[in-house]
Amino acid sequence: MRYDAFISYRHGELDGLVAERLHRMLETYRIPRAIAKRIGKKKLTRVFRDREELPTSSNLSDSINDALENSNFLLLICSRRTCESQWVMREVERFGELRGKDSIITLLIDGEPDESFPPGLREREVGGEKIFVEPLAADIRADTRAGSLKLLKEEKLRLLAPVLGCAFDDLRRRHRRRKLRQTAAVVSAAFAFTLSFGSFSTYQYIRIDREMQLKLQNQSYALAEYSERELNDGNPETAALLALEALPKNIDDPERPLVTAAERALSDALGVYDAADGFKPYKTAELPAAPGKLLLSPGESYAAILYPFTLAVYDPESGQAERKLPAVRSALSDAAFLSDTVIVFTGEDGLTAYDLEKGAELWRGRPATEIALSGDKSVTAAVYKAESKAVLYSPEGRELGEIDFGGRAMRVPADDSFLNPRDTLFELDEDGGRLAVSFADGSLSVFDTGTNAETPLYPSSEAVHFSGGF
Repeated sequence: MRYDAFISYRHGELDGLVAERLHRMLETYRIPRAIAKRIGKKKLTRVFRDREELPTSSNLSDSINDALENSNFLLLICSRRTCESQWVMREVERFGELRGKDSIITLLIDGEPDESFPPGLREREVGGEKIFVEPLAADIRADTRAGSLKLLKEEKLRLLAPVLGCAFDDLRRRHRRRKLRQTAAVVSAAFAFTLSFGSFSTYQYIRIDREMQLKLQNQSYALAEYSERELNDGNPETAALLALEALPKNIDDPERPLVTAAERALSDALGVYDAADGFKPYKTAELPAAPGKLLLSPGESYAAILYPFTLAVYDPESGQAERKLPAVRSALSDAAFLSDTVIVFTGEDGLTAYDLEKGAELWRGRPATEIALSGDKSVTAAVYKAESKAVLYSPEGRELGEIDFGGRAMRVPADDSFLNPRDTLFELDEDGGRLAVSFADGSLSVFDTGTNAETPLYPSSEAVHFSGGF
């Protein structure tokens, strides 16, 4: 029989407890109807977890080998103890040979990634060269065991999504709607329970009807309150669904009283009468430091945020961080999207192009702190502001040439340990034929990128701020 997943873990301690709890969650999870219809099953068929510690041996047992060969995914529970287990290391190595590293899903329960992930999972080969990447992982690290197990209830969907072949956000939305229906059913049952007693006289029927209307009215008030809580927590979709549950389905023949609070809850969730001056948060990303730059990919698949000294890439829909890449150790770091899935940024070891979809570095250039892209994205210009030259690159990372500034350098703040305004101008035109640069002496020039010919636009001055573009 083929297994949907194989759970690999170090026996004992928190690792074993999480493995046991995860196993039970996966095998009892009822797949949402729409997804079940698409994949042809209502629940996971089988999930493999060896209950006993394996005996000391130089090879994996036949039963383990057989389970690995017949599993679609490997769910690896990662902790500080993982790399100490020879059995876990062999299971990871064997499964990587059978299915590839992309079929290994990691769950981080304690420790930092560099000490908890097996070294083989942090390596990718690009162009014959090994590079280090941080695997995507569900994260349930907490101060207590109870905290980790509570997080596991939420993060199990992130583990299930690739196993079921669907997007995490789609699974999360359907799970939320199921919880909503359960909440509404519980509230309804709680109110209806009190109406299950009484006589069957005409008088009692009338009284029961009045009590029913009162209970339904109170139920609507309760659902409206739940709706407001969800909206305040940043979940407008759930808030709207809860408000709809509190309103009559047919206004001409209402099955429940029309409650003003429910109408208001729905209008607030949809933003119908919102006259507030400013923006309302939809998704919030918590950062360890103030951001220096924020940008969105052309197709809006990714949002990138630069803060010292990291480039963090987020999923705009879920608000979850997908990648954290080391940037140059300067507040002047920069980034730009070459396409919807490829970002170029000033990495700690030089200008770096990274494929977010594949999770792999594409190419690396010289050290840089600022980037300019031509309008057609055919040319990338990069400069290390303390130097008197810029370097031009093709989309594939090939150096197209240098632009010599004649001994001048761009303005660099005396102290760049804190984020500073971007007071300099470094811009390419539509096809990358011209590069505009402002300098520390308060001058501005345009360079022909083909001939390096300079055309001064603004002479040396006391100007300290330049902005603009082609």
